[in-house]
Amino acid sequence: MKKWLYLLALATSFTFAQHKTDYFIHFNTAQLAQKVPLDSLLGHKMFKNWNQQGKNISLKDWVTIFDTSKPMSIHGNFSDSIPYYQMTFALSNEKDLENWINKKMAQKANTPIDTLDETIKIYNNYKTYSPKGQSFTMAWNKNYAIIYGLLKSKHHAYPQNDTDEFTIDSTAVEVDSAYAIADTVAVDYAVEMPHDSTEAVAYTVNADDDLQATAVADDAVAASETTEESDEAYQQYLKEQEAKEAAEAIENQLKQETAIKILFENGFVVPTSNKINPNADISSWLDYQAVYSSLDVLKYWYKSFAPKPNNLFANNRVIGMVADFYFDNDKVSMHETVEYSAAMANIMEEIMSRKANKKVFDYFPKQPPLAYATYHFSTEALLKNYSQLSEQALASLPIENEDAKIVTDLMSTLIDEKATSTLFDGDFSVFLHQLESYDATFKSTTYDDNYEPIEEEKTITKTRPIISMIMTTTHETFPDRLLDLGVRKNILIQNNNSYFLKKEDPKLGKFVIQKEGDVLIFTNGLDYLSQGTTSDFAKQLKKDLKKNYFLGTVNLQDLIKQIIKKQDFGSNTANVLQWSNQFKDLQVVAPKKVSQNSMSFDMELHSNHTNKNIILQTLDLMSYLN
Repeated sequence: MKKWLYLLALATSFTFAQHKTDYFIHFNTAQLAQKVPLDSLLGHKMFKNWNQQGKNISLKDWVTIFDTSKPMSIHGNFSDSIPYYQMTFALSNEKDLENWINKKMAQKANTPIDTLDETIKIYNNYKTYSPKGQSFTMAWNKNYAIIYGLLKSKHHAYPQNDTDEFTIDSTAVEVDSAYAIADTVAVDYAVEMPHDSTEAVAYTVNADDDLQATAVADDAVAASETTEESDEAYQQYLKEQEAKEAAEAIENQLKQETAIKILFENGFVVPTSNKINPNADISSWLDYQAVYSSLDVLKYWYKSFAPKPNNLFANNRVIGMVADFYFDNDKVSMHETVEYSAAMANIMEEIMSRKANKKVFDYFPKQPPLAYATYHFSTEALLKNYSQLSEQALASLPIENEDAKIVTDLMSTLIDEKATSTLFDGDFSVFLHQLESYDATFKSTTYDDNYEPIEEEKTITKTRPIISMIMTTTHETFPDRLLDLGVRKNILIQNNNSYFLKKEDPKLGKFVIQKEGDVLIFTNGLDYLSQGTTSDFAKQLKKDLKKNYFLGTVNLQDLIKQIIKKQDFGSNTANVLQWSNQFKDLQVVAPKKVSQNSMSFDMELHSNHTNKNIILQTLDLMSYLN
């Protein structure tokens, strides 16, 4: 009766738990198969160890088992009391899957029988298979197969400690030593005996230098017996742990079978999500609130409190993120979309819609650099909405709503957003212009034939990056006073609007701080920057930044070639050069526009070749490097 009540409770829990997914990954296998034929992919030489002749199970076998004309998905939940994961495949032929499993079982026929029998279990509408030594279960009907597993629950207020942890009480193995007590003041010396000795002797030295010896062999024997008892207790502990793990495995198996029964008993329903993009090659969804609510570090800080529901911040939150991937011959693209609540979307639009300070473009590089990133947002809007932006994290903590309001009110009161934002308005750009060689001198010490030290001065060639960082500040006095402080403390030397380091660091080179109105420049490559004129490179960025708040590019091909010129890679030079010939650049763009309470982020990795899909190109590169 207890078993049936337990199963009923489990069934009820699973029915509700499986409606909520914290993540969902959708594979458009039909579209991917058109771009990358699966026989070419799975038969690639990178997977030769999986496809060797003589193996009972080949990676290529999977092509015939699963129906690639239908999508595959992975989804699950990690924040509820019953966390799980599920992989779903469309079957091409049910019999092929069973033959594959039978081959697998035959392969392992000589392994010891575990507590869970490894057999295909047949039910009315489905079949299951639980591999030995694995925590998941496979289940299938005529059309679909799933791999289902349960995860350890983190749904508790306190960090879980194993109360059955094996410990040894130090007092239980304490050995009393007998000493002869003299009438005068004595100093005790413990004499350590060899490990295989059964006797131990303690000596007492008194003021008259008289030695008295007392044998404590009985104590040594007692210690030995205590050690044996401890070993027996530890072995007993290991047996109990094995039994406990075996019981947990059986219980876990029972839970999984209950969940699978719910999924298949009345006809399997293919899992779907309205959050993902079915037209992408791969589309994934992540629930941000689930991530916040499962942060163990926050629970640990507040472990003395019981978790309490907090609905105060329902209006100000990040709902989730969608990442769509596209694999083409010339590039791989990722389109990321972050979804906000309506109130939070308005805040993000206010922060990111700020126009870049046009003065910064007059000091951007004359020529396109090897890499750059330029970011423009409103610091004032960010600080003004600080309390709302931090609310979602606070909502995940086990504290009362009114207590959380105190925290956010305090922070918003302490920060004067209008004044503070003038220190840094929100324009920030960094550029990698070049890699530069320089001679570094150091002293080393060697020794002659007479072991006398000889100090020598040596010079080696090193490489330093030539970098510029540009930002804006509209504070009337603080930047000037800070630079003036550097001059007064003999750290900086002023030359008009430029400030140089008094003591040049070889790793930095000729580093200079330049202030031109609202623009602050930190660079060791002043010659690479424009001085009051807008270059063609800057004009293009200025145009692109009208619609975007972030732009970034890494010229991978030229950057790697520069590294090869400056550094000796020895036998690995050919491998590094192959990297530079494979990929052209990496580009990142983040538009200002807020659409349907969402903001996007795009990244593209471009290839120098178009003869085959970039997935196969990457596998070719990995194979070459190996």
